[in-house]
Amino acid sequence: MNVVKTRLVPAQDTAANWTSNNPVLLIGELVYETDTTKLKKGDGTTAWNDLDYWEGPQGETGATGPAGAKGDKGDTGDTGATGPTGAAGSQGAKGDKGDKGDTGAPGADGTDGTDGADGLGVPAGGTTGQFLAKASDADNDTLWADGSYTLPTATGSVLGGIKIGDGLAIDGSGVVSVDAVGGVSSVFTRTGDVVATTSDYDASQVDNDSGVAGSSVADALDTLDADKADISSLATVATTGAYSDLSGKPSLATVATTGAYSDLSGTPSLATVATTGAYSDLTGKPTLGTISSQDASLVAITGGTINGTTVGATTKAAGGFTTLTATSTTTLSTGLSGPLKAASGVVSAAAIDLSGSEVTGNLGVSHLNSGNDASASTFWSGDGTWKPATGGLIDDNPAGDMSHNVNDYSPTGLANAAVVNMKLTEDFNLTGIATGVLGRVIKLVVNNDGTAYKCTLKNENANSSAANRIKTPGGGDYVINASSGVDLVYAQDASSNQRWVVANSASITTPLGATSGGTNQSSVAQGDLLYGSATNTYSLLGKSTSSTRYLSNQGTSNSPSWNQVNLANGVTGNLPVGNLNSGASADATTYWRGDGAWVSPPSPAPDVIIEDQRTQNTNGGTATTGAYTTRTLNTTVRNNGSIASLSSNQITLGAGTYYFETEGMQFYNASTGFLVKERIRNITDSTTVAESVNANGANFPCVYPRVSGIVTISGSKAFALQYYRTQTNGATDLGNPMNIGTETYARVKIWKVA
Repeated sequence: MNVVKTRLVPAQDTAANWTSNNPVLLIGELVYETDTTKLKKGDGTTAWNDLDYWEGPQGETGATGPAGAKGDKGDTGDTGATGPTGAAGSQGAKGDKGDKGDTGAPGADGTDGTDGADGLGVPAGGTTGQFLAKASDADNDTLWADGSYTLPTATGSVLGGIKIGDGLAIDGSGVVSVDAVGGVSSVFTRTGDVVATTSDYDASQVDNDSGVAGSSVADALDTLDADKADISSLATVATTGAYSDLSGKPSLATVATTGAYSDLSGTPSLATVATTGAYSDLTGKPTLGTISSQDASLVAITGGTINGTTVGATTKAAGGFTTLTATSTTTLSTGLSGPLKAASGVVSAAAIDLSGSEVTGNLGVSHLNSGNDASASTFWSGDGTWKPATGGLIDDNPAGDMSHNVNDYSPTGLANAAVVNMKLTEDFNLTGIATGVLGRVIKLVVNNDGTAYKCTLKNENANSSAANRIKTPGGGDYVINASSGVDLVYAQDASSNQRWVVANSASITTPLGATSGGTNQSSVAQGDLLYGSATNTYSLLGKSTSSTRYLSNQGTSNSPSWNQVNLANGVTGNLPVGNLNSGASADATTYWRGDGAWVSPPSPAPDVIIEDQRTQNTNGGTATTGAYTTRTLNTTVRNNGSIASLSSNQITLGAGTYYFETEGMQFYNASTGFLVKERIRNITDSTTVAESVNANGANFPCVYPRVSGIVTISGSKAFALQYYRTQTNGATDLGNPMNIGTETYARVKIWKVA
C-alpha cells in the first residue's frame, strides 16, 4: 500500500496578531504563537482571547534524589517578636495600711463614658407623636401610646393628668394663657394694668404679731427695732486669721475624709433614688421634653438600614431599603475591573459569559472587521476579514486608461474567484490578469443589461506584466461579446513562459490535448481532480464522499487515490514539539497532558485559599445552634488561574474535579462542654461533599474541626463551609481574638486535580 507522506503544520502567527484578530478556532484546531511557542486548541465557539493555553497532563512524580550533604551551621537569627502577655498571676496578700498621704490636686475631668445599654421595658417600634406609658402594674411592662391614651388620676404618689380649668388655656404650641374670667378680679381694689406702690403694702400683709398689724412697713420695723435685744455686750467675732488663733472657741468635731458615708455620725439623711420601676412611678420628677423629628440632611444610613428615623415628613421603619437614589455623583471604587453585572442582587465586577444567559441578541456584521468587504457574496475568514468563498462569483466593472485598456487586471476577491462577472459600461481591452497560478481556471463573463458592450482580450500585450499576459488562439484579438463568456487557464509553454490561455474559443471544437496545454477532458464533475495517468495523458480522479480520506499513491501504477493516512507506514520522523499545541509552554520543566496542553508539574500549594479574616481584636461572632449554618468567608488569599469566585460566603467553581481541605476555630468557655461538626456543602445541588469528624469540647474550650474531600462537577456550582453546634457562649464562639494582627478564624483550601 502506498501513502502520500505529509507533514501537518498548525496555523502560525505572533501572539499580538492572534490577540488583535481574535478568531474563533474550529473544534480540535491547533494554533501556534511563533514568539511565545505557546499553543491554543479550538472548541468551535470560543474566541482566541477567551481560550486558555493548551497544557499537557501531569506526569508521574520522579524518584526522590539522594539527600545532600549537611550544610554549615547558619548564623544565629534575629530575636523573635515579643510573645503575647501571659495570664495575670493570683492576687498577693494584702499589705499593711500605709501612712495617709497629702491630699492631691484635683484630677482632670475624665472622658465621657460610653452610652449605656437600652433600658429595660422599652418596646421596639413607635411612631411620631406617641409616648411611653405603663401597660400594667408589672415591672418593665410599657407600651407606645398615641394621643387617645388617658393619663391616670393624680394621687399622692402618681402624677396624673392636668385639668384645664376656667380662665386657663393651652394652645397647640404649649403656650399657657390666663383669662381673668373666674380668676383674679382686681388687685389692691383696682382693675386693669395695676402697678403696685409702697402705699399698697403694710405689716398686715406679712406674718407678724398683732402689735404691728395695720402699721406701715416702716413703722413696724421701728417697733421691731425698739424691741430688739441689746447685743452691745457680745464679743467681737474674728473674721480673718486662723481658727486656732481664737480664744474660748468650742471644740470642733473631726470630719472623716476616708471610709464610707455610713461610718459617719450625725450625718443628714439622704433621699433614696429609685433604681427600678417605671419613670412614671417617680414623684417630683422633671418634665421630659418632646423629641423632634430628625432633619433629612442629618440622617445617616448604616449597614443598609434606616432605623426608625423620620426623614422629611415620613417615618422610616427599621429594615433594609430596596432603592438608594444618589442626588450627586457617586464615585465607584477604582479597584473595580471589567464590566459591572448583578448577581443575586449584588453589583460586582465580573467577566461576561458568552456561553451562558448573559448575552442576548445577534452580533451585527459591523462588529466583524467593522463590516469591511461584507456582502452577500463574502464570508467571514479565520484571519479576521471578509472574503469570497473559493470558487465564488465576483461582480466588477473594470476601469481602464484613456486607451480603454485594463492592464494587470486585479479586482477585489480575484484570488479566490472562479467566475468574474463583468458589468460593462463601455467597450474595453483586457491586456493581462494578475494572481496567476499554474492550472488555475477563471471564467470571464460579459453580462450587460441590454447593452452591446464587449471585452477584447489582447494577445501578448506589453501593457501588462509578462506573467499576467493573455495568449489567444491564433495570436489575434479574442472578443467576448455581451451575454457570453470564456474560460482562461493559467498554463506554461515549452519555454517555461506562463500565460493565461483562452481555453474555449470558437476555433476549438474538440477537447484540447495535454501537449497543446489542454486536458483532453470533455467534461468535469464537481470535485474531480486532474492528474497525469500516462505520458501526455490527463485523467480525472472523482472526489471522495468521506471527509476523512486523503490522497495517496497506493493505486494502480502508483496513481493517486483516496485513502486514510496509515500511521504504521505512512508517517516518518519525530513529531516536533511545535506540532503539539504549537509548543506553547513546552520546555524542560513541562510535560504533555492528556487534554492537549504543555503544563508544569502541579505545585503542592493549593490553587485557591479563601479565609474568614477580621481586623485586629475583632471576635469571630456568636454561633447558631441546632442547625447547619454557613461560616463567614470574606477574603481571597490565592486564586491560581482565577478558577474560583467568592460572593456572600460562597465559593463558585467551574466544571472539573476538586479536592477540599478546611480549617476552622470553635470556642466555648464553659464547663458543660459542646459538640461541633463542620462540612463542605454543594449549595447549588443541595448535596454534602464531605464532613469533619465529631469534635467534642467537653474538656477543652477550643476545638478545630477539619474537613477534606473530593468532588467532580459538570458545570458551575457554589460551595459553602457550614457548621453544626450544640451550645453557644457569646461573641467569641466562632473565634477568640489574639489582638496581635489580623484575626483569622476559618480557611478553605482547594486544589483543581482535573
